[in-house]
Amino acid sequence: MRPLKLTVSAFGPYAGKTELDLARLGTSGLYLITGDTGAGKTSIFDAITFALYGEPSGETREPSMLRSKYANDKTETFAEIIFLYSGRKYKVWRTPKYEKPGGRTHNAEAELTLPDGKLITGSRQVTKAVGEIIGIDRAQFTQIAMIAQGDFLKLLIAPTEEREKILRQVFLTQKYLRLQDRLKDETAVVSGQYKDLQKSIDQYVGGIICERDKLLELPTDEVIDLLERVINSDRLLEQRESLALAKLESLISTADENLGSSIQYNKTRTELARAKENLEALTKSLPDLQLKFNEAERGFEQVLPLTAQIAAEKAKLSEYDELSIAAKSLSEKKESLSLLDRKLFDEREKAAAAYKAAQDEYINSREQAESLYAKYERMSRAFLDAQAGILAEKLVDGEPCPVCGSFEHPSPASISNEVPSEKTIEDVKNKALKDRKNAEEASARAASEKEKSTSIINDISTAIAAAEAHITNLEASVVKLKSSLAYADKSSAEKHIAELINKKTEFTKAYETARKSLEEGKANISVLQAEIDTLGKQRQAVYDTDKLMEERAELVRQKNEVSDRLTDVKTRLNTNRNIHKNISLKLAELSRTEERYRWIKSLSDTANGQVNGKKKIPLETFVQTSYFDRIIRRANVRLMMMSGGQYELKRAVDTANNRSRTGLDLNVIDHYNASERSVRTLSGGESFMASLSLALGLSDEIQSASGGVKLDTMFVDEGFGSLDERSLSDALKVLGNLAEQSLLVGIISHVSELKERIDKQIVVKKDQSGSRVEIVV
Repeated sequence: MRPLKLTVSAFGPYAGKTELDLARLGTSGLYLITGDTGAGKTSIFDAITFALYGEPSGETREPSMLRSKYANDKTETFAEIIFLYSGRKYKVWRTPKYEKPGGRTHNAEAELTLPDGKLITGSRQVTKAVGEIIGIDRAQFTQIAMIAQGDFLKLLIAPTEEREKILRQVFLTQKYLRLQDRLKDETAVVSGQYKDLQKSIDQYVGGIICERDKLLELPTDEVIDLLERVINSDRLLEQRESLALAKLESLISTADENLGSSIQYNKTRTELARAKENLEALTKSLPDLQLKFNEAERGFEQVLPLTAQIAAEKAKLSEYDELSIAAKSLSEKKESLSLLDRKLFDEREKAAAAYKAAQDEYINSREQAESLYAKYERMSRAFLDAQAGILAEKLVDGEPCPVCGSFEHPSPASISNEVPSEKTIEDVKNKALKDRKNAEEASARAASEKEKSTSIINDISTAIAAAEAHITNLEASVVKLKSSLAYADKSSAEKHIAELINKKTEFTKAYETARKSLEEGKANISVLQAEIDTLGKQRQAVYDTDKLMEERAELVRQKNEVSDRLTDVKTRLNTNRNIHKNISLKLAELSRTEERYRWIKSLSDTANGQVNGKKKIPLETFVQTSYFDRIIRRANVRLMMMSGGQYELKRAVDTANNRSRTGLDLNVIDHYNASERSVRTLSGGESFMASLSLALGLSDEIQSASGGVKLDTMFVDEGFGSLDERSLSDALKVLGNLAEQSLLVGIISHVSELKERIDKQIVVKKDQSGSRVEIVV
């Protein structure tokens, strides 16, 4: 990826619109970004990173902080970059979210123009598309294309724990860390399950019902054996107690039979006395019951005639409905006749008025037409009489008269002042003809109105005659119906029928009650007589009831004692059986859990670098060492060149003890004295060379790990001020070698020696109104 043109507006220290034609810097070589501290050198890379990914290059600046404090209120903040990737040109325009004057918010926006002209909009959509085009995200881009002194020095001197975090972010090794954590969490879960199972078994043991001192300090296996012996003993005891209980229940059943016989004998004597008393009372009441039945039977003889009368009167009920319908129809017809009479009167009045109005209109139109026609004839005669005067006006002496041919005109006719014009005569004639036509139309309307009124009146008269005839028929029907009915209306008839039904019901009920009472009395006498005969024939053995009850009470007491003991045994037996089953299940589960805990604990310890007596290298760190070794190999190519063959980086593999995390510690080999020591012992300039080499190696490895991502531009930010003359030359030589590989390397620095060594420069200047930039080639 190579930037061709960068445009910023109201961005960082740049107040107005600023354009950088980066294509002028060429396609390879070194160039210098120079200027005073705080002038805005790093802001150039911030603008590139923001345009591409929506965030600046540094971690301390938010997009909302990019608005220039030098810009006026009307200037919009944005960054636009045109870049080349794989020979294709792309353009990205982006503006951050920031506060406008008046408290209004300008929302973030972005646009990506593809080589074919297609437009992608939306901040997230553009960021995603840029990542897919270039092949890396913002974090990788800033690590590959922007080498900042503080960042790669941090990578150089960081301990294993810190370097793990850096490499985790770069090479995305979180999945290995997540595996370590999952194994550790699973180990804790299985350990908890094992402890819970042990507690559950202890609880079951505590619930065993037996002599408690037998359970003290017994292992779980011995507890199971003891529990089985207790269960077998209780099973035998349950059988003995069940047999004893059955024997006592049989004895109680026999006692109940004897006691029942004794009670039944006493009961029989009492029932015999009661039956004799009842028989005597019923025998005395029987004549009275017979008398009441005879009276009710005489009343019941009226039921049949009442039934016939009720049926006859019910059959007449429909005639009351006919009478009601006829009376209602008669009333409606009379009301309809009254309406027809009123309508006939109204129609006659209306017809007379309409005929008179039409006749009046005809007379007026006729008289007006006659008057106008007479006027037309007068005016026509006057017009014809005036024609001689009109001709006389045109006579000229010596010229022949058009009428008689005379050349002399001694007495020409004169024209009257009251002669109408031909148009006026024609208008009067037309008006007279129109009024005559109106009179004819009015005459026709009068005739039509008279004919229509006559038709309506005839129809109404016919309807009246029909209504009168219908009323006469209805009146005759009403009179006939009333003469054949016994009551005034249906309600009175229904009331009388109800009275008849009540009387019939009373006779029937009294008869049935008397008959039933007489029959029940006779039947009860027979039953009592039979009961007395039966009770008199019974002979019962004589028992001592009190003694029987005492013996039975003793048997019940013994039964209750045995039953309680049996209940206790069954409860104990069921409880211990369930406990035995549950403990056996839990022991099997405990065994499986213990086995799982052993192998998962071993796997977790291995993955997390916690195996006793072994080096403390977790799985993620082990994976990172592979990446780190490749980075070191790439870095040493540059470091050996910059240090004149003196220094070479090496990953430390030995530690003083196995208690500390290891695997990513870094040493330096000094080939001048054949020693190996920590990178922390390097001087400032040596640290810069080592860290720059490490950063370049990291950049190479990231590009390789990202699927061969190719960046044609790189920025190196500061740090050159700590180098001596020779080291500076060696560092520039290394960067120059990078530049020769079709790479354009920009060095951000204010070191004056670099201004003299590097011809192509981007010069940033700052004053009170903000910063401005100039490209010097």
